[in-house]
Amino acid sequence: MLRNITGAHVFAAAIALVPNSASAMTLVQFFGFLNIFVGLFLTISLILYGAAIIIYTTRFGCPNRDESLKLIEWGIAIVFVLIVLLGIVQYFQRNPANMAYIIGIIAFLLVIGLLYYLYGGEEKKSAGPPRPPGPPPGR
Repeated sequence: MLRNITGAHVFAAAIALVPNSASAMTLVQFFGFLNIFVGLFLTISLILYGAAIIIYTTRFGCPNRDESLKLIEWGIAIVFVLIVLLGIVQYFQRNPANMAYIIGIIAFLLVIGLLYYLYGGEEKKSAGPPRPPGPPPGR
């Protein structure tokens, strides 16, 4: 039952993004908003990275200094992921024909993966090896 509800939710979300209704956005508008959000998150991640560097330098003799190294690692990872995401968004904004083609391929692969998840790929497992026969009747 949960798989059918999930499939219905995915289908409803896909229908909501189709720009046939008056309130739906085009893909270029969507990627414009995504560009804004990625830029904001990139700014926040740079602030996190800078704060982690400051924490690392101020905790020179403290045993808790290793915690700030984890913040630095997370900050660097988030910055690199967001820079790549920002590059992808800007490429799609500049090349809308390629954007529609690539999004179509991704949507097709997602539908195929969803169908495979819902209707195939699961093998029925047996309960284990067969049980040995019990004692003969009449004893």
